[in-house]
Amino acid sequence: ARSTAQCESGRDATAIGSGGIYRGAFQFLKSTWKAAPRSPGGDPIRYAYKTQAVVAVALKNRDSAGHWPVCG
Repeated sequence: ARSTAQCESGRDATAIGSGGIYRGAFQFLKSTWKAAPRSPGGDPIRYAYKTQAVVAVALKNRDSAGHWPVCG
């Protein structure tokens, strides 16, 4: 998870990319974040890096690294 977050955002839990489409350390789409296992819902940038990482790992375990085609 660390290397993916580093590649996506420099591990910045409040990062916003592509005009607000991608959000958080893992650059989640809001729809992906909300549908991901263990997601608390809402906007990922409102949660700490650790929470985002837990969700990202659960999502990767369920769907593989396809959500991060460059950094996964």
